[in-house]
Amino acid sequence: MLERKGIKVFNLQNAPSNNIHYKIEDHITLSTIYKAKGNEAGSIYIVGIDAVFIDKDDLTARNKIFTAITRSKGWVTLTGIKPYADFCKKEVEELFEKDLKLVFKQPSEEDVVTIKQDISEQQRKLNEMERIANELKKLGLSEDEIKEKFLNRFLNEKQ
Repeated sequence: MLERKGIKVFNLQNAPSNNIHYKIEDHITLSTIYKAKGNEAGSIYIVGIDAVFIDKDDLTARNKIFTAITRSKGWVTLTGIKPYADFCKKEVEELFEKDLKLVFKQPSEEDVVTIKQDISEQQRKLNEMERIANELKKLGLSEDEIKEKFLNRFLNEKQ
């Protein structure tokens, strides 16, 4: 859509695996959080925060937003669809009410064990999904077809 409006785009998802550039002059860089790691920009647009706040206690997803925000040297724009984007909006408003100071509640040792178990289970599932995706690639499915199938499955499980 950006290109149709005459805006030049550098999409890191389509860049070759040996690409060493993060940005191209006079282009907007499109990136995932993983491709953006270690890079910064003056203005960051985080698209689809509603997907993170479907399960607002998902630590991995929340960490991705936090990481994306820290890629900015200046401005951050968050976009999403109601009602889940409203959870993020509320948290940002609370952050400004506290003079941009993050307040963390120390979890109990029991909670820490539970969190670690949840993260380990998430990682196990991600590893399994990656293994399946690699098998599907060997069978001739494109990355877009694989992403669509995983996304549809994920959305069906959330309902």
